Amino acid sequence: MRALSALEVGLDSGPFFVVEAREMGLTWKALQNKGWSRLSRGQYVSSRLIRDINVTLHAVARRMPSTFAFSGKTAAWLLGLDMSPCEPVEVTLDRGVPVRARAGVRLRRATLAESEVTIRHGFRSTCALRTVRDLGSGREPVESVVAVDMALRAGIVRLEELTEYVARHPGEKGIKRLRRAIALADPRSESPWRHA
Repeated sequence: MRALSALEVGLDSGPFFVVEAREMGLTWKALQNKGWSRLSRGQYVSSRLIRDINVTLHAVARRMPSTFAFSGKTAAWLLGLDMSPCEPVEVTLDRGVPVRARAGVRLRRATLAESEVTIRHGFRSTCALRTVRDLGSGREPVESVVAVDMALRAGIVRLEELTEYVARHPGEKGIKRLRRAIALADPRSESPWRHA
C-alpha cells in the first residue's frame, strides 16, 4: 500500500501529533518513513518543511499550555537581538501549571502577568522589559551585562525604564544582579564584555 504524502493528508503546514495524524488516516507505522521527521515523542513534521527556528518554536509552542511565553534568549531573538534562540528554547510558565521538562527546552517557573506578554512573529513572548529584566538578572555577570547592553543599543528598552523598574522592585529576586548589569552596560559603545 502506498504511503500518503503530507500534502495528501493536510499535515504539511507544521508540527503535528500522532493523534492528529490518526485523525487524518495515518497510523504511527505510516509515519516511520522518509516523508516524516520526528521532532519529539509523539510529534512529527513533514520532511518537506525545512527544519528551521520557526518549526522548532512552533513545535515547542504546541506542547505548552496556553499561558506560557517564550522568554530569555528565545524572547530576545524574537525581539531582534542577536542571541541563540534554541540552545535551549526558553519558556516561562506559572509555578502552578503542571508541565514536565522536555529535551531542548528550559522551563522557568515564575509569575507571568499577561501585561508582560506580547506576540512577536506569531509567538507568545515576554515583552521587552520583562525579557531584559530576566536576562539582566542572570547568574553570569558577563552575560547579564551583554544582554542589557545589547537591548539598550538596539532600543528595545530605555535606560530610564530599567532604572525605574529596579527602583520599584527593590526586594525582587535577582534585582541586585540586574542593578549591577545596568550600571556596567553602556548603550553608547560596543561593550568589551560582549566578546569576553
